[in-house]
Amino acid sequence: EDTPSFLPESLKRNLIFGVGDDDLSLASYERVKSICERLKFSDKLMRRLDQDWENLNREDDDSWVSSLTSTDQMHIHLARAFISNPHVLVLHKPFMRFYNHTMQEAVMTAIRDFVNFRGLALAANTPADVAGRRARTVIMTAFHATEIEHADELFLLANAALRPISARDDMLTGLTSARPQPTLKSAETLAHLYGRTDG
Repeated sequence: EDTPSFLPESLKRNLIFGVGDDDLSLASYERVKSICERLKFSDKLMRRLDQDWENLNREDDDSWVSSLTSTDQMHIHLARAFISNPHVLVLHKPFMRFYNHTMQEAVMTAIRDFVNFRGLALAANTPADVAGRRARTVIMTAFHATEIEHADELFLLANAALRPISARDDMLTGLTSARPQPTLKSAETLAHLYGRTDG
């Protein structure tokens, strides 16, 4: 299922779902807004977010969900993942609902920074701060060959077998016209994984 699901609650509650009581600073207005802005949320969603934080909407008001576009849905899905700040983040084709280069680049930059800085929009990102955090891993499936540029490891699933490949592998030729199927495997840091079947 590609369609993200939502809680029958406010946008704010949907975005901070997954933040534990042990670190509520992850759900601060400043941090949540920063992540939403860097992912290029629509003006409509940013206004809704401000209203939620000003308590202008009920926390159980989910009327906003019915008007979401597929791009809005993916934006919220990704923001919620980054806001919860997991050590391992699994993404299934995170670029598929973004139809222009600016949005795709914003998502790629966010993924790359999440790994490099060991979290997004945290209080400080000096080398000492970053070194003191636990490393982050991103595992993702993808559709276009251009999405492998920053991967540390690549794996290809073909004929029910998984094997490591390089970015120069001939099997990646024509990837955009193939029909990939997803698979998952652990990686050190940022990993893009492709599934592909013949036929």
